[in-house]
Amino acid sequence: MLPWRDVSEVAVRGGMVYVWRAGHTKVWQALKAGKVPNLLVSLAIVDNLRRDTVNLSGHSTRACVMS
Repeated sequence: MLPWRDVSEVAVRGGMVYVWRAGHTKVWQALKAGKVPNLLVSLAIVDNLRRDTVNLSGHSTRACVMS
């Protein structure tokens, strides 16, 4: 499990969902987009959760999802 504050980026590319951990260049998690239930809803929720986490912590991060 990766705390929201440690997620630097989530992106969908080439049918895969990638999650990066802050301070690391290697992908923390990669999953097939088709395996993520309600992908668009999941991405919207992740975006909102990350935005709230960034606002609470006072740190900004690059953004876009989930593990």
